[in-house]
Amino acid sequence: MTSGVRYTGVSGLRIVNAKLRDIPRELRSTIRPRLVAAGEMLRAAAASEASWSTRIPASLRVTAKFAGARAGVFVIASQRKAPHARALEGISGNSQFRHPVFGDEEDWVSQATRPFLSAALARHGDDAVDAVTDAIDEAMLTEGFH
Repeated sequence: MTSGVRYTGVSGLRIVNAKLRDIPRELRSTIRPRLVAAGEMLRAAAASEASWSTRIPASLRVTAKFAGARAGVFVIASQRKAPHARALEGISGNSQFRHPVFGDEEDWVSQATRPFLSAALARHGDDAVDAVTDAIDEAMLTEGFH
């Protein structure tokens, strides 16, 4: 690691978000590819966790945002390519969700969630935070900012 400091957990994510918001506007286009590359490890891990799906792994992408409280590196599942991803991840906080059987509004079933993003984050989150922090620190040093 460049900084020698390891940021972990929610507090680590807050520190990284603050670092992203502090990046000068003129450096953002230079740093964005490094951040996306750092987030790629989580995307690959989430795709692996969702290997049971034919659509979810291909729907995942990484993006980086610098502004406001939502600054960060994100792994996003395309709602168009995998509309079921949100329910299967368990975003609502429940361990099950209900849906009609093949669109039959009269016949509904319960299905267990199969988290893939949160599982990838649990396994590789600290490494991803390190990679993002290193990308920010290295880019800032390369560009002469301290």
